[in-house]
Formats: sequence, structure tokens, C-alpha cells
Amino acid sequence: MSKVLGAALAALLMSLVGVGGVANAALPMDYWMWSGEDVRPGSVGHFGWASTGGGDYQQLDECDSGVPMMCDLLTEETPIVLAEKTGTYPNGSSATWTYTVPGGPDTYIKSGGMVAVNITGESELLNEVGEPTAFVGIRDASGWVEYDETDEMASIEAMSAAGEPGDRQIQIGMKALSTPSMSYDHWVAPFAQVVELGDDVAPEQDLDVDQFDGIWVDESPLDIPVSAEDNGLGIKDVAAVGPKRNPAGPLDMYATTDQLGCEGNSDDPCPLVSPSGTKVTVDPSQLKEGHTFVSVGARDAAENVADSVNGYDVDLSIDTKEPAVTLGGSFTTAPGMVLDGPSYDLEVDAEDGDAVVANSGVVKIQVLIDNVEIDSDTQSCPVENCGMELDPEILPDNYANGPHQLKAKVTDAVGHVKTTTVDFEVDR
Repeated sequence: MSKVLGAALAALLMSLVGVGGVANAALPMDYWMWSGEDVRPGSVGHFGWASTGGGDYQQLDECDSGVPMMCDLLTEETPIVLAEKTGTYPNGSSATWTYTVPGGPDTYIKSGGMVAVNITGESELLNEVGEPTAFVGIRDASGWVEYDETDEMASIEAMSAAGEPGDRQIQIGMKALSTPSMSYDHWVAPFAQVVELGDDVAPEQDLDVDQFDGIWVDESPLDIPVSAEDNGLGIKDVAAVGPKRNPAGPLDMYATTDQLGCEGNSDDPCPLVSPSGTKVTVDPSQLKEGHTFVSVGARDAAENVADSVNGYDVDLSIDTKEPAVTLGGSFTTAPGMVLDGPSYDLEVDAEDGDAVVANSGVVKIQVLIDNVEIDSDTQSCPVENCGMELDPEILPDNYANGPHQLKAKVTDAVGHVKTTTVDFEVDR
């Protein structure tokens, strides 16, 4: 029995989600399989239960009905609304679950629905003037804006309602159609509810688009800070998109997202103001080298990209390559790299970047023999692609006969180091 009912409920829920327009909706979506704790007033910030309209309904938190097979049909976690047989239930009296949207004033209920179950007595059903009904209604400040109600609900029903901006509340429940005249009780259980939250208004963000102007970066992960505010479902993530270094095609872009760790629904709301330190981390090694950019935008839980008064594009200058070093002079042409004369010239020519791919430029050259510096020079590189030369003199008389090692070490503006090593021998 319970397996058959469970399958039927699942099928109806899928029908509700699809036909009711909820299935194709963008996240976020609140979906509940209610437990007794969920429906106690005040236990959930945006959700409460009440009996209204003069009815004598009660809420059961567990399956202690005493009705045969009730606990087989509905699990202990499913809340049940009990209409006591001794009560009177005027038309319009109801047991109602009320859900109010989370977030800011731009959040609204886009659509919602439920699958409900009605279980009555057996032969007494023949004496019943009318079955109770189940209903789903969406309200704004002026009252009902969308309403769906069953007609003498006999067993299992699925229903839905659609809202629009400004609709902040949905009510789901059962309503008396007439006074029962039966010895058994009426039971109605909302089995599942689905509420789609809407937010059509984009956040606003403050982004310093000039924060990396004139600064070269290497391949280390780069944090781009952003601050944003939202009056709807709250800030959920910050995304960045830019030209990929090795794209598979013209539409193949580098993309990354930093999540704020929230879903934007009532159980896991997103902040209306981005916390201090909100950022997106980009990987420069995946971006086009040289002068490039990333477009950065905060997004709310409905995936609206923030409006940005300062723009979205952060310009980057990325240098991931070591400088190139060329050695020349009489030192490099000594036969067998054996130095037996009084003096030798060394020419160190360093380059970084070219007309095709700009780089940060060379800022330092060092020449060392046996790890002891014999000459060096530094420069600033105010633009890009700066080359540099150094011409030290090698004096063999300063070194003992035997093997030695020369190193030419070149550093660019982002700290990449290229070292060229030459082994030589002194034989005076």
C-alpha cells in the first residue's frame, strides 16, 4: 500500500513540477518534504502554520492518528492536518501553511504548488455532504492574486499558482467544504510543496577597473575584489570571463566563479550586501598572455549580473615567460673553454617580450663565477619589452688553475629568472 501511494505521489509531484511551470524555472527553488519540526510556528524564519476561519482543525506532528493503515500510507515525517469528528467546520475555515519570501523587497514568489492527500472513512463517506478541498494561493499586499482550489478533493491532488513581482506570500492548505457527518476523521496532508523564488532586479556592484593598471603579473593566482548589494535574493557568486590562452575555437573563453557559499532560499539565504573580502580568483596562466582583460560581475541567486557604474573589464598585463639570454664575446669563443690569456670579454644580451606578445621587460642582470657576483646592473622598465645588456671583463688571474663555472642570471619585472651556465677552465 505505502509503495503504491508513494509512487503515485511521486508521479503527481513530477506532473506538478512540469505542467505547473516550475520545472523549467531557473534556480533558486524552495522544495520541501515537510517534517513536524518544519511546520511548528516560528521554527522556520519564513514559514508558519495556522488554523483560520472558525474551523476546529488541529495539526499532527507525527503519525499517531489511530486510523487503520494511516502510518503505512503517510510517513511519520509527513505533517497531517486533523479535522476532528466532533468539530464544526464552516465553509471557508482552513488549516493553512504560509510561506513568506526571504531576501529583500525585490524577491517575489514566481510560482508554487503542492501535491496533497485526502483520506476519509469508509462507509461514512456515503453520508458526507461534501469532501474538503485543498488550495494554493499567492498573495500580495492587496490580497489574492492567484488561486487554485480542488473540487471536493477525494484522494490525491496536484495544484499550482503563478505569481509576479510584488507577490511576497504563498498559502498552502485545506479548507472545509461542509460539516462532516461521519464517525471517522478527515485527514489532509500536503505531501510536497515547491516554491520558485523570483528576482528580476540586478544587483549593483562597485568594481575598481583600474586596480591593475601599469602592473605586470605572473602566473600566480590573482584575486580581484568586488563589492555588491542586492535587494532581492542576495549575492551568490562573483564570476570572471576572459580570453583563453589556447582556445579551441572563437567562443572558447576562460571562465571562473567564486561562490559565497549560499543558495538564496529560505534555508540558506544569500547576503544582501557582499561580505568584506568578496572576490573572484583568476588563473593568469589560463588567460591570453600579454595585454588582456577579464570581465568581472557579481551575480545574485537568480543569476542576474550586477549593474556596474564603473564597467566590468579589468585590464591585465600577464607575463608568464622567462627572459631570453644570449652570451657572446671572446670568453664564449675561447678554444675548449680554456682561459690562458690575461683578459676576456663577455657580452650578456637579455630580452623579454616582442611585438607579438608583450612582456614585463628585463630589470636586472647578474654575472657570477663560482657563485660569487663579479658584475651586475639594474634598470626600471616603465613600459614593456625592455631589453638590457651587460659587458663584464673576465680576468683569469683572479682564479686558480682548474675548472670553474660562470652564471649569467637575468630577472624580469615580475620576477622570472633565466640562468645560463657555462663551465670553463683556467690554465695560465
